[in-house]
Amino acid sequence: MERRKEEPRIVADTNILISALLKDHSVHARLIKSKFFSIYFTEYGLKEIEKYRSYVTIQPYPLNH
Repeated sequence: MERRKEEPRIVADTNILISALLKDHSVHARLIKSKFFSIYFTEYGLKEIEKYRSYVTIQPYPLNH
């Protein structure tokens, strides 16, 4: 019987996703962008992210990072 190769899956906390959105070169951001994982979020977490959307989208990116 063949064993099916499964893609690693993680459930990300809202704080992790917001951190990744604020710091583009952080470890969290690199992991999320790597496409190595299937990332899952709770519906509540997605609503919480939407709540802080304007804050995340207006943050300037520091040039020295």
